[in-house]
Amino acid sequence: EVKEWKFGRSFRIRKKRLFENMAGSAGESRKTETFGNRNLWQYVSGTGILRPRELIKRELARNKEKILKGLLFYKAPNAPEGSFLKAKKLSSQQQEFVQKLTFFLALDESQSYDVFCSYISQDFRGSQKNLQLALSTERHMQGLMVKIRDFYHCERLYLLQTVKHILTFWQEAEGHPYREEYTEFLNELLLNNELIKKVLEQLHHVTEAQLPTWETHGKLMDSRHALVWAHQNLKEQVELLEILLVYWKDFEASPGDFIKLLDKFKFVKSALAILLQALDLETVERLASSKRLVTESEPWNQPQKQCKGG
Repeated sequence: EVKEWKFGRSFRIRKKRLFENMAGSAGESRKTETFGNRNLWQYVSGTGILRPRELIKRELARNKEKILKGLLFYKAPNAPEGSFLKAKKLSSQQQEFVQKLTFFLALDESQSYDVFCSYISQDFRGSQKNLQLALSTERHMQGLMVKIRDFYHCERLYLLQTVKHILTFWQEAEGHPYREEYTEFLNELLLNNELIKKVLEQLHHVTEAQLPTWETHGKLMDSRHALVWAHQNLKEQVELLEILLVYWKDFEASPGDFIKLLDKFKFVKSALAILLQALDLETVERLASSKRLVTESEPWNQPQKQCKGG
């Protein structure tokens, strides 16, 4: 296991060097792993390969703040346009692209830059010449921007799925190989009820979010892309409701929190419809019993999940 992990690490180093040449960030110390939520989910869930437990413990500790904040980790733009990018070794094309991406995603410029870098290092399949071509015209830029938007949407969902996975399997008696690491990590998140507070805050944030328009997100945000955004927003609501369900199966729900949740919906019928959508068969089974034995269908024995934005 350790040998295979080392091989994966050397591959990531080579990939990072290629990224540095393509994205113009050679010599920078900034880490693109900030947005590696897909990798984080794979590590934490044991998908594909079981890694050393010490590595899992370290990754959880390193990403504690991001896991706790969830979607609140992503910030809206709060600085003058281009102020962050001035210190970066970017070409004029790359800087222009990141600024447009910031507007399109309604994301802090530094985080938009991280998303751009993460996409190039993880999902971009072309060469440096292909990247230059993608940034050469407005039409090509828009195509690349949509792909990065889909990547970003998946990253948000993987972050929520990481939290849900930990809450689902932390009490497995002999089931999950990382149960002890989950329990130790979860105990830190439960201090002062911080975890449930953050989950409810995230739910409030996504349910109150306004449908984007070309005025708020740039001219690329037409009705078709606004529909993609709405679909993503509903996915995030469902994930957060599932997190609440698996949380409340093990921990007592305060009346105040539950009333606030119901107040989010105009009609009880609407609330029940969303809750039923969130209740997949696995969740129902776990709500009935947290002592289920491990089977071949468990997440850590499954091939990598495919997340398709929009």
